[in-house]
Amino acid sequence: IGCSVGKTGRQVIMACRSQISEVREKVKRLSESENIEMHHLDLSKIDSIHRFVDKHAEDNITLDVPFPIRVILRGIFSVIFRSPAKAAPPVIYMAASDDFIDKTNQYLHMFIPKRMDEKVYVEQESKKLWEESVKLWKESDKKAAV
Repeated sequence: IGCSVGKTGRQVIMACRSQISEVREKVKRLSESENIEMHHLDLSKIDSIHRFVDKHAEDNITLDVPFPIRVILRGIFSVIFRSPAKAAPPVIYMAASDDFIDKTNQYLHMFIPKRMDEKVYVEQESKKLWEESVKLWKESDKKAAV
């Protein structure tokens, strides 16, 4: 995927746990692009996720926007997109509260219940998402057990 995107001239940010520099160089070579970056991201460590999101949400979400609009967007994004520390309480609440025992398909945005994408409510699509999520989890964590 990185090679394909790199060939279009767009910036490629590879988030990797191992950060093997040879891989980045190979993607640069195959895509014929110098616009390839590799950054550390270990999905099993919450502090790694926080560092990655904090850096890239601020640095790259408005990267291709003209400067005057970028200034305005950063102000808007700072209100709309919360830091991981501010976004975590609803997730923690749902994970630990008795209010959500045996409940599925629930979503809270700033503690306000919201309806999710319609595909979530289609049983076949939900099963497919679950199966793919488990597959990815098992690929990344050999000790994973469902």
